[in-house]
Amino acid sequence: MQLSWSNVEGMSEDTPIVVLLPGLTGCGCCSYITSLVKEINSLNYRCVVSNNRGTCRHKLKQTPKTYCAAHTSDVATVFELIRNRYPDAPMVAVGISLGALLVFNYLADEQKEPGKPCPLTAAMCICMPWNVSQTIEKLEKSPDWFLFNYSLTNDLRNFVIRNAEVLSEKYDIQRVLKSRSIREFDELMTVDMFGYNSVEEFYADASPASKIHRV
Repeated sequence: MQLSWSNVEGMSEDTPIVVLLPGLTGCGCCSYITSLVKEINSLNYRCVVSNNRGTCRHKLKQTPKTYCAAHTSDVATVFELIRNRYPDAPMVAVGISLGALLVFNYLADEQKEPGKPCPLTAAMCICMPWNVSQTIEKLEKSPDWFLFNYSLTNDLRNFVIRNAEVLSEKYDIQRVLKSRSIREFDELMTVDMFGYNSVEEFYADASPASKIHRV
């Protein structure tokens, strides 16, 4: 994980903090994220972008593990780190697409530990898939295939190429690079990496539809 901080001169220790979690292949360098950072700073809020493993020009170093929408341990670590650094500052999480799933699933996971205080004052989930399996099915049809699936899959393959040195220790990179869709990528890498029996099991675990009662 790598954090990108954006402060405004004169901010105090209790200045509210907005934590941004980008989409599937996004990071702190993406235009939609930099635009949000500028807007947040204009309101005199401190902003932090939580960049997923191996993104934002930072390669994986040792562990051949990336990220997925259903596993929130990295997100929990980020929130804890920020809370420890600024214990008096209200903290708000804003997730976009995959980032929204991470925020939602983090909140759902928090409810597994009754009595544990949540470090977030508020959270916002933008463009969040409600049922991941249905979303993927829609992305496999025209025009969404051409508008989104093709380019996102290409970005995922480029992500694997950038981090191939570490990922190749455990995974068949050449096989993964043959992925022609997000579903194929998840079948060839995500399912194995995060211990699922099938891609549908992964999509069900990532979907907010079955967890809304826990948030």
